Amino acid sequence: MPEISETHLAALHRVAHDAAALAASVQRDDTGDLIGLQFTGNGNGGNLSQTSLLAKDNLQRSLNDLNKLPAAGKEG
Repeated sequence: MPEISETHLAALHRVAHDAAALAASVQRDDTGDLIGLQFTGNGNGGNLSQTSLLAKDNLQRSLNDLNKLPAAGKEG
């Protein structure tokens, strides 16, 4: 199994964290908050909030940073 560098692992962790934040924010905008087993409020009616747009930007930056990393095994 190929090894992964600490740099790649950290970058993947940032992408996963940002993707989860984006998914949660979009869900909240669409349906409101899940309390127990029931959605409360109506979110933003499907409109994206500033929080969701910021989460999207963070994810795009994380993916860009990940794509800039050298291929595994070629890190200097």
